[in-house]
Amino acid sequence: MTLLAIMSLAPHASPRQHVRRAALASAWISCVAWSLLGARVALAQQVFLGDPVDSSTTLAYPIMPGLPLLLPGPDEDFGSGDDVIDTGLTGDVDLAIRVGTIGGAVVPPPAGAPGGPSLTTVTAGGGSSGQGAETPFTVMVSDGTGSPAYGNVITSTDLDARPVAIYAFADLDGDGVIGPTDADGAADNELERQEATALAGRQVGSLISGRVQGTIGAQLGAPASIGGVTVALVAGAYTGSDPASLFSDGTLILTRWPFFPPLDPKRLLGGGNAPPPDPDLPSQLAFDAERNYLPAPGLPVLGTPFAVATDGSEATTDQFVVTSGDARAARVFVDAAAASFRASQGPRLRVAPLAGGGGRALVLPSQRLVLSADGAATQQSLRVLPTDLFGNVADPGAGGVAITVVAGAGLAIVSPDTDADTQTESFVLDAAGGQTITIDDVGAPAQTTLDVYAGSALVQSLPVAIGSAIDSDTDGVADDGSSSAVVGDTICDAAAVACDDNCPDVINPSQLDADHDGRGDCCDGTCIDRPTLTGCDECASPAPTTTSTTTTTLPGPSVTAASSASVATRTGVAGRDDTMVVKVAFTLPGGAALHADSELVSLQLGQSGHGGYLGELASLFIDKGRPKPTFVYADATGSVAGVLKATIKNSRSADYKVLWRARRSALVDLGSGAATVTLTVGDDVVEGALSCTNTSGRVRCRLVP
Repeated sequence: MTLLAIMSLAPHASPRQHVRRAALASAWISCVAWSLLGARVALAQQVFLGDPVDSSTTLAYPIMPGLPLLLPGPDEDFGSGDDVIDTGLTGDVDLAIRVGTIGGAVVPPPAGAPGGPSLTTVTAGGGSSGQGAETPFTVMVSDGTGSPAYGNVITSTDLDARPVAIYAFADLDGDGVIGPTDADGAADNELERQEATALAGRQVGSLISGRVQGTIGAQLGAPASIGGVTVALVAGAYTGSDPASLFSDGTLILTRWPFFPPLDPKRLLGGGNAPPPDPDLPSQLAFDAERNYLPAPGLPVLGTPFAVATDGSEATTDQFVVTSGDARAARVFVDAAAASFRASQGPRLRVAPLAGGGGRALVLPSQRLVLSADGAATQQSLRVLPTDLFGNVADPGAGGVAITVVAGAGLAIVSPDTDADTQTESFVLDAAGGQTITIDDVGAPAQTTLDVYAGSALVQSLPVAIGSAIDSDTDGVADDGSSSAVVGDTICDAAAVACDDNCPDVINPSQLDADHDGRGDCCDGTCIDRPTLTGCDECASPAPTTTSTTTTTLPGPSVTAASSASVATRTGVAGRDDTMVVKVAFTLPGGAALHADSELVSLQLGQSGHGGYLGELASLFIDKGRPKPTFVYADATGSVAGVLKATIKNSRSADYKVLWRARRSALVDLGSGAATVTLTVGDDVVEGALSCTNTSGRVRCRLVP
């Protein structure tokens, strides 16, 4: 599942119900462990002085700055016709975020505003990613006086230790607005909706004397040659009398956001009205993007309220520019089609120059193609573009990137053709605009690949299905149900027509996608975490490869048995953190392939009577671009599930080996006895039964033969 920071109030109740449920909804951490201090403070916190209050609860209304009071109606759903809109009440500035480390008493102007600084530029990445840098930010609680223009920073301690989440959203099409707007026409609104649906970065913190300071890394960038991509920062914070309670009794305060978050805590994916988390363990609650209130532009009364400007005119947000890193590889893209594209939580769109150079285009990374078996009647144009470490389209360095494209059996490269060989073509990518190639079938149905090499390194093996209405997993939902020749541009979110199978290698006729990340529950690990979830009983490989020793077919997904596995843990002593090392080896069934850089990878240790361990890395591995697939993730801080380093590599033939190192206080709870290890990479699942022994705080587990 895609793990996003969470915020939730209560949709569509009476004002009394709304504010009370709003008080229940500060569950919004994203793979973060917070240790919050317990305290009691006066309910009338300074930030709310002068704000409109619901007399039935004595709590301030949650109102986005500059917008009227907006409450859900009796049906508790925004946008259903019974919303309460009070234009007589308008939100003031309670919270502001600025780029930079700011210690002054006055909230300064954002970048681009009169008297404000120029936009700063940073390279995508940061942290221990091996690319780019992070951008400093400061979140400030404002008194909202309007004098000075953005208010003064409230320095009282009545909000100390309250959690704050910071999100980054990218202006992909460069129109100066995050989210859909009709200012440039309505045809591209679904592409613009993607800007408000997928994050470019996220961070968390807690307030101290009305301020949070930190840094944020943005993984989404664009070539410097076309000006990079502008990224807006927004923030939200919870109030209330008890900072130790995530579902407390205070009102959410927000900067301007590109949508209104879901208000009912029961609509949090995977938990709902959950208890406070263990401060020593990661909290993995997800926020249901489908519940965001993001109406079409031009709403009567409200207009286009959630389109966030990036020109400095928005008082509470700020922005900076992110450029791609150095071009290190290449991959195949297609131009995103406004008519067929559907937004999802997955950060799928990338920014590139137009095919002829210059300008700005939105492209979609190709993960699978479908071609009709009709000879020269229809052909498919593709763009091979240079990419950085995070898959952003990038500017090549001096000399460019030498590329060779190889067409598999049943496939031909029609153009360019400089060597009179329709199976291979070599060229140099010397600009971010890349090279457009045209491919075609040779008139017979086939399952094949289009392979891309950078130098001698295989950097992408693109599956291509040749034949009309291909349905690889025979679940009744075509791989390319939208008939666009691109699998994945119109992804199903439930059983539907004219959309692409969201899990084309595993049978899932319902197309259920609980976290709306664009990958069905049968493919993204959701059904491994929650096998009793509706629809999880349908997950199955269409033609599983079975042997007497390595593969077992279960009622759920097809599961491959580990060929070897071991776990070593140590309980922290004398202030030292717990540590864990897991090693797993396995062989995939024939025809299966791993794409750990673009899939959810999870490792779970389970043991009856013990807490075990679950670590999830969503599209965080880096493909090293080697002939034998090798994926690496590293983070010296262990910020995600305590993972310090994880590698997945093909050591010989189809034999994969996984190494997973993690550290965190109380990270692993295992003891003597039977246990299980489950590794999930997209729709590939590996399991093994373990036998564990505990000696003086050191647990060692081995695979049961």
